[in-house]
Amino acid sequence: VVLAWLRHAHYQQPEGVPSAHLPHPLTDKGTQQATRAGEIVADWAGARGLEIEAEIESSSLLRAWQTATLCAEVL
Repeated sequence: VVLAWLRHAHYQQPEGVPSAHLPHPLTDKGTQQATRAGEIVADWAGARGLEIEAEIESSSLLRAWQTATLCAEVL
């Protein structure tokens, strides 16, 4: 069993906003990063003959959910 831990992709927290727990979405750069992360995981697993589990766990924060969803679309 191999686990892949990914942090959410790039987002922009507005200046002066004190909490990272607010629903800040991914930026365009973050969308590209999340998609690329899915490709990297798929390539890595494929090169080793590993099967990717269909279930992905994610934080409920918007940017984490967006990252997980974009990765899942690739996987």
